[in-house]
Amino acid sequence: MSIKSESSQLSGISGISTISCSSPKLNTTIINNNNNNKSLEKTLQKLSKCEKSIVELAKVKLIFECLENITSTNQLPSDLNNKLEQILLSHNVDKYLSLPTDTKHGNIKSSLLGIINVQRPDLTVDDKKLIRKTLENNINIRTNKFIKKFEEAGGNYREALDNDKSSVHNNLSIVNDNVISHWRDKLEDVCNEYQRDILKCDELLNEWQKYKFNDMEELNLKKADEKYLQAQIAEAQAKITKITCSIKMFKETPMTIDAFKKLSNDLDDKINTIETEIKKKKELKKQYEELQNTEYDDVLKRYLDLCSTIKKEERLLEML
Repeated sequence: MSIKSESSQLSGISGISTISCSSPKLNTTIINNNNNNKSLEKTLQKLSKCEKSIVELAKVKLIFECLENITSTNQLPSDLNNKLEQILLSHNVDKYLSLPTDTKHGNIKSSLLGIINVQRPDLTVDDKKLIRKTLENNINIRTNKFIKKFEEAGGNYREALDNDKSSVHNNLSIVNDNVISHWRDKLEDVCNEYQRDILKCDELLNEWQKYKFNDMEELNLKKADEKYLQAQIAEAQAKITKITCSIKMFKETPMTIDAFKKLSNDLDDKINTIETEIKKKKELKKQYEELQNTEYDDVLKRYLDLCSTIKKEERLLEML
């Protein structure tokens, strides 16, 4: 008879097995050995796999013990009881014939006193139905006894069924939540401090902008007024110097006066020459501006290109 076919009848065994694996000592050991979040997640995953395997093992053991109880108490007809007893014995023999190994091919079959395969009696459909019915009755009796003892001890069977995780798993999850809450508080403190710094920085930038533009305008106006006053003072000093020179000039000798006149004439000539030169430059500039963006630019460019080409050829001829 297949053991997996009984799993639908054993919905309560998962809760019972979960209760049985909730050891405080195991809880303390696992918490002490997992200090960081990554190792805690790995431990929770491994613990979930371990819980599932414990539940499956509990189901198999319960079914096997109930079958042994059926055969020992002769709850079936004698012929069928003998067949079932022989099947259980062959199952026990198979356990000793299969040697556990680490290979990928699974367990290695061995022989015991020349026995390799143990023959099992065949069961009819009616035999299987009778065995199944008797097995379900025995399982119900045992589970009801366990539930009664569990509730007498102060446990709540319904809550145990609703929770598919052991107390170890739940406590570890609480530890994980505590770590997350701890770091969330720390991050919130850092974010609040960062926000305060940003607001302070914004306030300082606004003040800096005010000093840079508003106050600098006032400072520049003060400096401009100062420079304007200095220019007025310099202009007044120049006028004073000119008047002083004129007064001194009329106090000098006739030779000095002649020299001054000659110097003045030379300066006038020089000034006239410079003014004439400036006028010519302005006229040339005006003419050039009028010729801009015309054919003159193209002609000038070609001329300059030809000059550079001729110079290059002259250099080449000199080198030859």
